[in-house]
Amino acid sequence: MHTDVVFQASRGAPRTGHESFFAYMRAIHTVLGECACTIDEMVATAERAAVKVTLTAVHRGVFLGVPPTGRKLHWPGSAFFSMDEQRITKIRLLGDIDALKKQLGEELRPFSRPPPPPPAAPLPTSKTGAGGMRRIAIRAAAGRVTFVDVDAIDWIEAAENYVHIHVGPTVHLLHAPIGTLEKALDPAAFIRVHRSAIVRTARIGELRAIRHGEYEIRLTCGARVRSSRTYHEAIKALAWNPF
Repeated sequence: MHTDVVFQASRGAPRTGHESFFAYMRAIHTVLGECACTIDEMVATAERAAVKVTLTAVHRGVFLGVPPTGRKLHWPGSAFFSMDEQRITKIRLLGDIDALKKQLGEELRPFSRPPPPPPAAPLPTSKTGAGGMRRIAIRAAAGRVTFVDVDAIDWIEAAENYVHIHVGPTVHLLHAPIGTLEKALDPAAFIRVHRSAIVRTARIGELRAIRHGEYEIRLTCGARVRSSRTYHEAIKALAWNPF
């Protein structure tokens, strides 16, 4: 892969760079075990490739809001690649999410929708400095609870009613909407850059303007997060000096 490879999964914001791609893969492997990908069909030229694939895996963690079932899943999908001088520059994944939900027992009934899930419990608002939480409790399997030091967080990524909390090479899964978590964090330490992403301002090493008010945000941990135009003014203010 190119060092500036742009990766777009079925859900969430685009990612840029090797470390962002690896973080996604680590997050997948925390919930899906024994992963194997079969290429069913492929059409390729020197600069493009389209691949029909089937991923098989064992459901071992909370996925799409469903606790681990131990079932073997078959996830059909497609992947599209762009190449430049034999290196992959862009990857776009389109997975069949509805097929997964049916296998996980989450299919909708023909004539009625199930009631919406209860809202996530509000996060504690213990203060530190100007505001925000000190630590976040992560509930894992077998009744185990681990704690994440908020000062160690690099960035946060939405995944439906969950978030992936990136701390160096480790990714923690928390059952809370990204908007709820944002309200519990210190606004002086974190900035929302996309409807699916929050970054710690102290981890921002470089901003690169892309187009139409969008930026590629390069973090000191190596991750690259793309912003949206909605948060253009807040991001632009980061580059202002008081002199």
